[in-house]
Amino acid sequence: MPAAKLSMTALEKGDWRSVEDAHGNSEDWDTRGSVAAALRRLDPIDDWVLSCPRSGLAHAVRGSQLCRLAWDVRGNGKANTVDRSAWGDFFSLLRAAEESFGKAVDLEPRDPYPWSQLIWTGTGLQIPKDDVLGRFESMRRRDDGFVPGWLAITSAVAQKWSGSHTLMFDVAREGDRTLPDGNLGRVGLVRAHEEFRMYLAHWDNDPVAAKAHFRKPEVAAEIGAAASASVFSAHHEPGGSTPLAQSWFAYALAMVGDGVRAERVRAAGLFLELERVGIPDQPWANRYGRKGGEQFARIRRICCTAAGTTDEPTTSDPHP
Repeated sequence: MPAAKLSMTALEKGDWRSVEDAHGNSEDWDTRGSVAAALRRLDPIDDWVLSCPRSGLAHAVRGSQLCRLAWDVRGNGKANTVDRSAWGDFFSLLRAAEESFGKAVDLEPRDPYPWSQLIWTGTGLQIPKDDVLGRFESMRRRDDGFVPGWLAITSAVAQKWSGSHTLMFDVAREGDRTLPDGNLGRVGLVRAHEEFRMYLAHWDNDPVAAKAHFRKPEVAAEIGAAASASVFSAHHEPGGSTPLAQSWFAYALAMVGDGVRAERVRAAGLFLELERVGIPDQPWANRYGRKGGEQFARIRRICCTAAGTTDEPTTSDPHP
């Protein structure tokens, strides 16, 4: 069972000690990051930080939980949809999360995870984009292809957060161009295309263009090449964030499969692997909310049918 799932099971029972014993002194930053990311879904456990004040992992997990609580308070809608009374709690929780991440950075200077999450808190606190990019560069100095950081930055500099489509794609494509073969940081390119699709759907109010985006030949080619150079590369060494990258590429290749059917065959392999190791909540919850699990299963059936690995009847369109 993957470390993240084991840690989740333990912390759900209040057993933070086993998580600390297993990962508190580890320098496998990728696995530690996947553990912290999984544990963000749970409410903060004060005893862990109080009992282990010198644990960078404890502070990183607490920061993630506070950050998640902040965004739960705000919601993911446009600013004008947020209840006026929610802003105070939102900013207060983000500042508390920043404090926890700051302690984690001081205690574990080589850990990229706190820096990847400081991108999210900085975005919510509306710090300048140059400062957000500075946090991203601090993460890259520790792990150039750290998946949570690439997913964070391509959202943080998106047009919906007062960045721009150009800046977002420039950042993602610079990584795609310069990262070594097998590096999972190319997942940022998938996130950039999904951010662009969401902007078309919800800001431009153009569902037709949004649905067509992943079907464009140039988009299909770019995502397919990024998948070949990352999750499908012979040079990729699986780590803690591999399922998260596989999940994003499975989603994107399924969407691309509207125009390039062979990509659904590749996506099917990723779906089956995710069912074996555990299904991350991203990008399914991002796009489909509470129906994320249902949509994962539906799109998986579409791709497995294309690959000839199931006889279950299904529609041919992965878009809801």
